[in-house]
Amino acid sequence: MRKYSDTSIKIIFIITTIILVWLSVFSFLRMESLINASSWVNHTNLVKLELETAISILNEARSDQRGFIISHDSVFYHKFNDAVKEEYKYLHNIDSLVKDNPAQVTNTRMLKELVEGSIAALRKNIKDLTAYNNLLISNFEKREVTLDDVRKQISKMDAIEDVLLKDRTLLLDKETYATPLIIALLICIAILILVIFYFKINYDLKKSETLKSEIVKTNIMLEEKNKLLVQNEELLYKIFENNPIAMSFSELGTKKIIYANSLFYSYFQLTPAEVIGTNSDHLKLTSDEENQRLVAIIMKALNESRSVEELRKLSIEESAKLLNILKEKMFKNGYEILYTRKNGETFYAMFFFEITTLGDKKYTIASYLDISDKKKAEAEIEKMNNELQKETEAKNVAEQKKQVAEATAKSKQQFLAHMSHEIRTPMNSILGFTNVLFRTNLNEEQKGYISAIKESGDALLIIINDILDITKVDAGKMVFEKTGFNLFKSVSATLHLIDDKIKEKNLEYIKEFDTGIPEIVVGDAVRLRQILLNLVSNAAKFTNHGRITVSIHKLKEDAETVTLEFIVKDTGIGIPKDKQENIFNSFEQATNDTSRLYGGTGLGLAIVKKFVELQGGIVSLESEPGKGSSFGFVLSFGNTETKLEKENEEVLNLKLDIKNAKVLVAEDNLFNQLLIKKYLTDFGFIVDIADNGKMAIEKMKETKYEFILMDIQMPEMNGFEATAYIRNTLKSDIPIIALTADITLSDVEKSKEIGMNDYLSKPIDEELLFKKIIKYLKPDSRDIL
Repeated sequence: MRKYSDTSIKIIFIITTIILVWLSVFSFLRMESLINASSWVNHTNLVKLELETAISILNEARSDQRGFIISHDSVFYHKFNDAVKEEYKYLHNIDSLVKDNPAQVTNTRMLKELVEGSIAALRKNIKDLTAYNNLLISNFEKREVTLDDVRKQISKMDAIEDVLLKDRTLLLDKETYATPLIIALLICIAILILVIFYFKINYDLKKSETLKSEIVKTNIMLEEKNKLLVQNEELLYKIFENNPIAMSFSELGTKKIIYANSLFYSYFQLTPAEVIGTNSDHLKLTSDEENQRLVAIIMKALNESRSVEELRKLSIEESAKLLNILKEKMFKNGYEILYTRKNGETFYAMFFFEITTLGDKKYTIASYLDISDKKKAEAEIEKMNNELQKETEAKNVAEQKKQVAEATAKSKQQFLAHMSHEIRTPMNSILGFTNVLFRTNLNEEQKGYISAIKESGDALLIIINDILDITKVDAGKMVFEKTGFNLFKSVSATLHLIDDKIKEKNLEYIKEFDTGIPEIVVGDAVRLRQILLNLVSNAAKFTNHGRITVSIHKLKEDAETVTLEFIVKDTGIGIPKDKQENIFNSFEQATNDTSRLYGGTGLGLAIVKKFVELQGGIVSLESEPGKGSSFGFVLSFGNTETKLEKENEEVLNLKLDIKNAKVLVAEDNLFNQLLIKKYLTDFGFIVDIADNGKMAIEKMKETKYEFILMDIQMPEMNGFEATAYIRNTLKSDIPIIALTADITLSDVEKSKEIGMNDYLSKPIDEELLFKKIIKYLKPDSRDIL
């Protein structure tokens, strides 16, 4: 409760600060508006004054001119010249003052011409004194006409300024009246808010005093949990919570359980309050009889003799050492244990555990896979086969063990796939916003930091993709595309990705392509690039001097297919003969020192072999330690004469026709919402966001959209359910593209069945997103706005 009160105080402080800042800014703006209004009134008065002064000075000049003609006194002559100078100065002032008023600028220009004409006439009379009698009279008559024109022009300008003066005086009066009232009203509102929050603080503080003991207990638990969550709370939570196996996380030594997933509580019929912070021994998950049985088995495996109590009194280091030995001897592939629920009911579960270190503490990650159904089935089989021979019984036992092994392998595959899937979702935001940042104004230092983030993100994404691909292959869910692509552009773009690394190591980079290879072939361009990139990256990693040669040879071609051989040859460290057979296995490298010296996960070559063989190709390897290696693979592609450029040109011509299209994005992740909205806004689209499928349907009922991007995994209503509703209930044929962090064959088939038009995997490729949208968003299908 104290934490809640402190938070309330902070919120009040922030809100109050915002209100005061806003009040200050608003008051400043109002006062500035008031000053501006007053300034404009003064400005208009100044123009009128300058006009009056100008006509007054012109009259003085005329008087001085008459005095000089009549008296021939030089004093009048000098005063006349001074008046003329003053007149031009005031004309210049008037010109400056009315420069923002086009009508007055024109009038000022006309006034200048009239004044200059009048002054010229006056000067002529002074100069032509010999013809005084006749010219003086006629010039006076002309001058009178000229001065009248000047007066009329000034009167005209003065009238315009009078209208402006009236309007600006009204504005000044309005600002003078409204500003104090508005400021006073805002001050009252600010005081009212402060009073409300003051009573709110007092209420929270009083309530917190009665709950101090609960706060202390809660804070202790939160501190212990936060030490673990600091590493990666969100990722760890998702992995644990969504895992198909019950899991618990406890501190080694104290055996206090830090975290357990929902399946754990369901298995043992316990609540978080009963579990979190409790010693696992106190939960009595196993009976005393089962404990004795397990201790006997453990002691036999260790060839020792200790009691349960002796084992519980071991130090943290001794416990960790003992558990690591047991993991290898007993629990490597899991162990069946009889557990007891809170209500006394028993069930069998396969038990696994891992020891991990976070900071300066060691923790135990325990996993429980309920095998009650399997045990019941075994009991039934045993009952039915009691009379069978020992050979049949042995066969059944072997079959059961095989099923357990398959279930264990499947669980591991599910765990790896789920982990990769969950990491790809935040990676979409990281890489996407990194690319967005690159398009902003950055200094060189910032560009360096962003480049480091992008390179690290790309490296992490490669590892994630490798793990996910291996999982898909092992599960038989890998999907290979059959689309036309430009072979040479695709290969060249792939090889270009490794240029910097090869130049950095001063290696010679040779590319040899046979002539006569078709420009456009049909196959999976993405998987081909992945195969080549893995092989060339592998060659660059293990080659410190010499060269890397990439060659493509045409083996055979007919009307339907073309078979090509790709070879990546290097002058690197080479691979020993006895290691070449296992080099394509997952997570394996040539020697124990390879990973330490060169890094890597050991998945690259395994993926190459699996991808090639699943497409009907073969992989080859020739290598000699110290002289280098040559990796090759043979693949067949569909032969086609289709020209992709025309299609791309047609696609690009649609850009201007789809501006301002209304697009609905159904996505629950906030950062992905921001990223996708940024992409679509840059394309020129109008974007609405829905946090789940249900909200997307509600928005469709209110607004007509022309396209939908639908995330598959969302709370409350997922993408499949929302699409089915749109197609079947709303009877809408609006184009829908699925967004997913991991697309499998079953997902592709299901998306097509329910009516999705296409899919796009995360991290999202901005260019591919745009191409897919304009593929379905034809201008002739849109309503004219």
